[in-house]
Amino acid sequence: MRKIHRGSSPAEGEPLSAGRVEYLEAARQRARSRRLRRGAIIVAVLTVLVLFATGAVGTSIARAKDLVDSVHITLTPNTGWPQQTGITEPTAVAKLSGGFAEMDTDTCVVYSFGGAKLNSVQSGYARPALAAGKSRFVLYNRSGNELRVESRTQNLYTKTLDSSIYLCAVADAGQVAVATDDTDSVAKLTVYSSAMEQVLSWNLTSAEGTPLRMAFSPDSRRIAVAAVTANGGQLTTNLYVLALAQGDPVQLGTATSVPQWLGWLSGDSVLALYEDRAVLYGANGGEKASYDFGGSTLVDVDTENGGVALTQIAGHYLGGVGQLILAVTITFACLKTSIGLVTACAETFDKMTDGKFSYRGWAILFTAFSFAVSNVGLSAIINYSIPVLMLIYPPAIALITLAFIGRFFGHDRIVYIAVMIPTWAAALFDFMKTLPGSAQAALHLDGLIRFAATNLPLFDKNLGWLLPAVIGFAIGMIWHLSRPKNAAAA
Repeated sequence: MRKIHRGSSPAEGEPLSAGRVEYLEAARQRARSRRLRRGAIIVAVLTVLVLFATGAVGTSIARAKDLVDSVHITLTPNTGWPQQTGITEPTAVAKLSGGFAEMDTDTCVVYSFGGAKLNSVQSGYARPALAAGKSRFVLYNRSGNELRVESRTQNLYTKTLDSSIYLCAVADAGQVAVATDDTDSVAKLTVYSSAMEQVLSWNLTSAEGTPLRMAFSPDSRRIAVAAVTANGGQLTTNLYVLALAQGDPVQLGTATSVPQWLGWLSGDSVLALYEDRAVLYGANGGEKASYDFGGSTLVDVDTENGGVALTQIAGHYLGGVGQLILAVTITFACLKTSIGLVTACAETFDKMTDGKFSYRGWAILFTAFSFAVSNVGLSAIINYSIPVLMLIYPPAIALITLAFIGRFFGHDRIVYIAVMIPTWAAALFDFMKTLPGSAQAALHLDGLIRFAATNLPLFDKNLGWLLPAVIGFAIGMIWHLSRPKNAAAA
């Protein structure tokens, strides 16, 4: 007797009608859409929690303010030069992104490069001083206890400290370093995030000295400090590098004179300019080079990234024509790459969403996102991409290598697993090491980073994943050779 199937389910082997197929396909699409929505909600919630836990929300708000300033400056009509800034006897001038700040004993003004007045601050300080980063600056009362964090158009924060301020420095990413007097030590160095949340503090002893010069690294994760002390009746300058994530100062060297300027030439080189010579220090300690001025005077030093250096070289050898040629060349070279990436991403996401969001919409979205990211500057883009690259490239290299040599072990899955797990684990330490200092401090990663630096060979060369990958490969091969051939083939 034929079994009767009740309900909407057809009998086994019975073909489905066109309407039934359409109905089932629609049901699958609805289920898929629900899963995508649930997944998107979960990802959004987790992202918000991570952002709040790491302090990235405050940082993002600060960067949003800087972006609003940049848009405002771009839209402000240029009035041209010359202009009367109102500063008759300037005591400090500092370059900012899209403009500059100029200060005298009473007032600090900010102008765009096009001549538009952006900001004016009446400090009211007895001994005003200025420290500037890329898009914001600090006005502080030297020997007083108040400081003001200013953007190019408005006041961001006003902070009153418990001790007298010696010196301030501002990172390109917005962090603020403040050297103050201290009751328990010779001086205290405190570093705040871009949202003015304390990241670390360092109490300097009499042997270490009092900070006289400070400069953040290009990636805003370290700070170089020149501290002056008296040793045997003779003035001595101690130079240190302090990692914001670890807080353990590394001494670069000592000198018998006070540096007139201190800055970074790259991520691993610190330049100190003394009255009679220039000394280049390695960020991990020791002199790399020294140059005696021979009676000459160095006028100015300005470095940011390789793009700036390339522009300067082109201008030096070919003048304005060389810079024009460089600009045209880079524009067309990057245009081809950007068009290819935008179209490829738009096509991929169009297929992933089954056309629910059109190809044109994805292309416009990726173009707008790319335009927004491009305006943060080359240095910032490099800084943000480094942690992701440090996480991705070790597993990618390991996977490509296994694909090339896979015929020797029959592409056994167990070998891939044995290699990829320790490689990913080691890559996480590289990711932690290259995170912004504020994120490292908020997540308390300094202990893990020190553990990796101590136990992973070549970790300081960003090759800490190499030994775990080799060990994983050895374990995988032993496992592969010890398994039956039919199991390995499976």
